[in-house]
Amino acid sequence: MAENDYGLLTFKSTHTAMAAQKALKDSVSFQVCPVLRMISASCGIALRIAVKDMDISKKLLLENKIEENMFEMYHIFYENGSQNFKLI
Repeated sequence: MAENDYGLLTFKSTHTAMAAQKALKDSVSFQVCPVLRMISASCGIALRIAVKDMDISKKLLLENKIEENMFEMYHIFYENGSQNFKLI
């Protein structure tokens, strides 16, 4: 996973974060991490994924009945030496 360019999934609740881990565990490599302060406090739990896995991750979450309004996806990247994010 590239250190400077990655996807981040954030969740409205801890329950949703745990359900997402279960939905992704057999198909997508991820790391559990705290939510970046510049994004949100949300439930405090985020999943860091490779940018290439963002589309399949969203598909798997929806297939596993995780409602789209319960999570957000971000693209985290560095530009001019500064960490930035884009809501996907």
